[in-house]
Amino acid sequence: MSRMQATRSPRGKQPIRSAFRLPIVAWGAPIAVAVALVAVTLVALALPSNKPIEPVTLATPPPPVSPVIEEAKVLATAKARVVFPIVTNLPSRRVQDAVNARVEREFGLQDMLSFARDMERESPDGSWEIDFGFSAEVIGDVLHLRGLRYTFAGGAHGDTQKCDVYIDARSGEFYAFDQLFRNYEIANAVIGDFIANEMKKHPEETFPDANPLPLPSLYTFTPEGVCLEYPPYRIAPYSSGFVSYLVPKEMLLSLIEGSGRYYRALLGV
Repeated sequence: MSRMQATRSPRGKQPIRSAFRLPIVAWGAPIAVAVALVAVTLVALALPSNKPIEPVTLATPPPPVSPVIEEAKVLATAKARVVFPIVTNLPSRRVQDAVNARVEREFGLQDMLSFARDMERESPDGSWEIDFGFSAEVIGDVLHLRGLRYTFAGGAHGDTQKCDVYIDARSGEFYAFDQLFRNYEIANAVIGDFIANEMKKHPEETFPDANPLPLPSLYTFTPEGVCLEYPPYRIAPYSSGFVSYLVPKEMLLSLIEGSGRYYRALLGV
C-alpha cells in the first residue's frame, strides 16, 4: 500500500500554497450563516407537523412455492407397473420442463420402459416384473422426490433400488448432499467416523470389512438430523436390506454452510 506524502517545494523546505487560498478571516460570515441554518433546521424538525408520516415500504419476501406432483401411469399391466411423478405449478414453464426432464433421467424412466419391452418380447409368459413408485415432500423451497424401483428378471431374488432428488422449486437447481457443507472433505470424514463407530456397536449387521466411505447418495431429513441409507451389498448382505444411520442434528449444524444456497432453500429464505 502506498503512503501519502506531503507535497514540498523544489527547495524541500516549504509546502506549496495554492494561489486561490482565501484568508482565514474571510470564512467567518459563511460559517455563521451555516450554523444559523443548522439551528433553524433542528428546531423545525422538533416542531410537530400536520403532514402525515409516509409509511416505510419494506422488501417483502417472495411468496412460498407450492409445487404440485401429479401421477402419470406410464405402465399398468400385470407385470409392469410404473407410476411416475410429474412436477407442476413451478414459477416458470421453462424451469418446470427442465425439472421434469431431469427427473426422468435421474429415475431412469427410459431404462424401465426398455426393460419392460424387452421382457415382453423375449419372455411374454416368463417370470419377470417391474414396479416403480415414488414419494414426495416439500421442505422450505426444496422439493424432495424419492423413487423406489423393483425389478425381477429371474434368479434368487429381485433388485430393489432407491433414488433421491432434491430440487429447488424456485430455480430448478438439483442439490447434492455435499452442497450442504462448508468443507465436504471435513464433513465426509466426521460423518464417516461417526457411522464407523455406530457400525462397531452392531458388527453382526454389516460386513466385517465394511467401510462407510464414501457416504451414500440416499438421505432424508428428519427433525432429529439426517438419515443416510446404504443400499444392499454396499456394507451389508442383501438380507439386511437398506441399512440406515441417523446423523444427529447437532453434528450437522456444526458442519453446514449457513449461507449456502442449499441450506437457505431448505429454510425457505
